[in-house]
Amino acid sequence: AYVLQENGNLLELVDPKLESNFSNDEAIVMLNLALLCTCHSPSLRPKMSAIVDILEGRSSVQDVLKFE
Repeated sequence: AYVLQENGNLLELVDPKLESNFSNDEAIVMLNLALLCTCHSPSLRPKMSAIVDILEGRSSVQDVLKFE
């Protein structure tokens, strides 16, 4: 997943059964958030409040990265 992220191909992780029945932008946000939440170092993972802000659209993954 990290290699796909580095190469800008995160959407390859989306289940092909979905075909094109999803928002690419939303999928990218969720995939980037999932990678942040599973970071090897717990101290680099976002706080739950930051995750909720992203999921509710009040913040972005980039905003969280600025403050971490």
